[in-house]
Amino acid sequence: MKCSNCGAEVKENVKFCEVCGQPVGDQDPAEVPFVNGQSAGTGGPQKKKSKAPFIACIAVLAAAVVGIVAFAMPMLRKATMKPADFMRYAEEKSRDSGKAKLENSFGQLEKVLNFSDSSRKSVIQVEISDDIKNMLSSYAMLAGVQLPNLSKLNDISIEMQSGAKGDALQSNYTLKANGESLLTAKLYTDFQAKKLYYQIPELSKAYLDASGTFDAAEDTGIAGMLDFSQAMKSGEAFPSAEDAGKIFERYTDILIRSIKDVEKQKDQTCEAEGVSVKADLYTAKYEGKAAAELIKELVNTLKEDEQVIGYLEKTGIDKEEFQSGLEEDLEEYADAEDDKVYVTISDYVSGEEIIGREFKSYKNKEAKEPDTVIQMLMPKDQEKRGFLFYAESMSEEIFKVSGNGILNGTVFEGEFSAESPKLMEEAGQITSGEVFHIKVSDYDVKKAEAEEGTGKIELTMPGIAQLSTFKLVMESGGTMDASKAAIEISMGEQKICNLNILSTKEAAIEVNEPASGDTVYDVTNAEDTEKYLQEMDTEGVLNNIQDKTGIDIKSLLSLYGDDTVLDEDGIVAPGMSADGPAAVFRADIQ
Repeated sequence: MKCSNCGAEVKENVKFCEVCGQPVGDQDPAEVPFVNGQSAGTGGPQKKKSKAPFIACIAVLAAAVVGIVAFAMPMLRKATMKPADFMRYAEEKSRDSGKAKLENSFGQLEKVLNFSDSSRKSVIQVEISDDIKNMLSSYAMLAGVQLPNLSKLNDISIEMQSGAKGDALQSNYTLKANGESLLTAKLYTDFQAKKLYYQIPELSKAYLDASGTFDAAEDTGIAGMLDFSQAMKSGEAFPSAEDAGKIFERYTDILIRSIKDVEKQKDQTCEAEGVSVKADLYTAKYEGKAAAELIKELVNTLKEDEQVIGYLEKTGIDKEEFQSGLEEDLEEYADAEDDKVYVTISDYVSGEEIIGREFKSYKNKEAKEPDTVIQMLMPKDQEKRGFLFYAESMSEEIFKVSGNGILNGTVFEGEFSAESPKLMEEAGQITSGEVFHIKVSDYDVKKAEAEEGTGKIELTMPGIAQLSTFKLVMESGGTMDASKAAIEISMGEQKICNLNILSTKEAAIEVNEPASGDTVYDVTNAEDTEKYLQEMDTEGVLNNIQDKTGIDIKSLLSLYGDDTVLDEDGIVAPGMSADGPAAVFRADIQ
């Protein structure tokens, strides 16, 4: 048999020609394997083309398209959407961002208030400088008051720790001086059962029962404070993070839905404290009935909002009084359509971000000047940040807080101030100029969001005459499990004291009311009070104070006659009546 390709003789049953290597007979070339690196059916090597360059080109083009679309989308949305639709869109984005930040803040608050399986131990230490000792002595001499020798007193601190069990709250306190314990106190409170006990072991092992003060509190307004304290104890005074987000979203959505009649003005200036940015201004208008309907919907929603009212009730606010007050507010807007009330809400929008808001209300649409103005402007120019929060009513400034700063990466540095409104100046409450001035440095936004302490704050209050020369500087750090702060207080160039604050997460302390075998005295019973005063180890307490601080309180009190007691401000004052517990206290130490 001859090869059909080259004509050479081929043996029987051989599939390939030994001369040219081509298949013999009717064999399918596609089924022929490679021989010596060549395809037996093609006569030469076959190279498979790579698709990598083509795929790479497609990927680059796709990335470019995505980038172009992402860059252009805000402009496309602004160009194609109606002003009202875009304003609602921008407000929805702002709502979602604000809701996330609010939930994060309330989430941190929940952790601080949660005493169920752990508690926080807080230590506040006051380092007393020689300057403040001399200052106190000078003031005392001018007032004719004898002060003890404070030369050996370097610092005072108080330690606080709380824990909860059911409706009961236990709080323990320790007063220290120069690092040595002087007094401890234990306070047990059950607001639901109206029980209140406290003990100062160094004075007496007996407990004082102040439960009877709850009934008296009902007529004094203290009841609301007690209810609030109960809610604080359980964390119920504040919404949970989830509830806070829902409440915020509920009322923001009412405003967003109301946006219908909107005017757009391009290239308007949003300016605050030297930071100026061009932005588009979207203004939603509410005239007469539209304004009244918006206010009515907000008030009616609040009036029937069981979630909000539930939290208010936990702080002692009466539901019926709250709702009747809102009913009165609604009546004021019953004739709003006839009065032609005119309201505008404006958003400064850069890209798709709202960088400023303005609220204005007018008596009618023809009025040239608004009767109420509220502004919150936050322009951004690269790393520069401006801030203005301003409100006025009937052309009178109510408040103004302003400032600017630099955001370098995630670290912010800037200064803020509050100016004194004319109304407060005229009332003589503050002087002209700044009420307070705050300087912020090294404030890391990311650390703060991660629940870490960060930054340094300097506070001065030049507009408050009594505090105009004081300055407070606070530095903070740490995490929720262990946070710390250092506060320095000075007057002019003179340092008064340092405060060191440490807060740590600890195991929950025991919560126990007095046992059946403990001695308990009722503070509302005169006989019980007398017994407690007589058995107090006042001598031991004063000796302990003298040993650890060098302060001889016994000698100090002996300087005054029998008519010397503590006045209403807690200052030793000669010439006052010696009746009451102070007389017993003095008699006990003499």
